[in-house]
Amino acid sequence: MKCLNKILSMVIFGAMCAGFFTCNNSIGGTTLVIQIPNGIQYSTQIDSVAFPNLPSSDLRWKSYCISEKYNDGNFILKLKDELPESAKLEPYLNEIPRGIVVSDPNLKVFNDKYLVHIRAYKNGKWVGWICNQNMKSDGKDYIDMWLLYFDRECRISGKNLVKQTAYNANTGKIESTGTYFTTIINLSLKKGWNKVYIHENENSKEWTSTPPKGLEWKVQLL
Repeated sequence: MKCLNKILSMVIFGAMCAGFFTCNNSIGGTTLVIQIPNGIQYSTQIDSVAFPNLPSSDLRWKSYCISEKYNDGNFILKLKDELPESAKLEPYLNEIPRGIVVSDPNLKVFNDKYLVHIRAYKNGKWVGWICNQNMKSDGKDYIDMWLLYFDRECRISGKNLVKQTAYNANTGKIESTGTYFTTIINLSLKKGWNKVYIHENENSKEWTSTPPKGLEWKVQLL
């Protein structure tokens, strides 16, 4: 689960407006269709978007970067189902947890923190993000989507339960809370870019290929 935890540990940004996401296979790649219902309110502040989210000093994806007009919050980004030569694939599951079935244990993944969000620009100046994260007000429950590249078709499914522990101030020891943390994986992956959805709360984390209810696209200005 090393790679799963690595993905979830990346920075997750807040939000300001809602939207939704669809992803369809197109000739030679994957198409991201972004539609933000109230995106028109940002049209005076955003005129273009770019993916991947790259700092100016990062040249690894220079020839791969995609840029489009904002169009009142409606735009399309087309990705090739391939990676730049510099992109590094790594094992998706270094250790298969009990209860999890992987059809091909040699599965490898590419993930990069610069692929988490789409950058928003105005007159060539970076002004914010287009995000796909939804966190509830208590901060303990969120729904998210990651765009990940896999090197082969694979099916991952199952459930893993781990006893939860906490520090007991009275005894000065780490003790069982009497509850379990449940990890559920239900992924049908193709070779190339895939949508991986995550729904997590205090007691469970689910990874799925099916869009969960409540997933939203959002704009965050700097």
